[in-house]
Amino acid sequence: MSNWKKSYLSFDDELFSILDIDDFKAQCDLLTYDKNEKIAVAGEIHSNFYYLEEGLVCCTDFSENRTLWFENEHGFFTCAQSFVYENRSTKEIKCLEPCRVYRLEKTTLRKLCDNHKKWSRWWIQLLEHQYVRLQFFQEEFLPKSAAERYHLLVEMMPDLTSRIPLKNIASFLGISQVSLSRIRSGKQ
Repeated sequence: MSNWKKSYLSFDDELFSILDIDDFKAQCDLLTYDKNEKIAVAGEIHSNFYYLEEGLVCCTDFSENRTLWFENEHGFFTCAQSFVYENRSTKEIKCLEPCRVYRLEKTTLRKLCDNHKKWSRWWIQLLEHQYVRLQFFQEEFLPKSAAERYHLLVEMMPDLTSRIPLKNIASFLGISQVSLSRIRSGKQ
């Protein structure tokens, strides 16, 4: 597996060498969600940052009617634009499975970063990693054909593709479910 793919998939060990996972969790609220329950609703301002301990979530943009991303166990997520700019989001984050989530409020995060060097280093490291993920997505994923993107997704996340509904995978790839079926069957 290439360095891109390795860095895209695993970073929690590196992050939690800077800040202990228990220190992180102590600052958060632990929440549980059922399958299909929404963590973030479109039209609201989202000022929370999340760590997914168990489960699988997806983010959908209703202005484009498209699945934008998936996050699984040990991943971090938020509605980024709403989180940063404090505006109403067009995004929805939904649980594709039952989930255990740690929620960290933005105000708490800012205070921790202002007052504790290890929290600042941890936050910077997380943002750097997320930037690398975005760069990978733009340079290595988007330019490929739908079939190539699907095969790359399966290669990078083999266990996830069986957990994600096909309609969400098709939406994420920007194709119809019929086209996805053709790709999966090898006819395309």
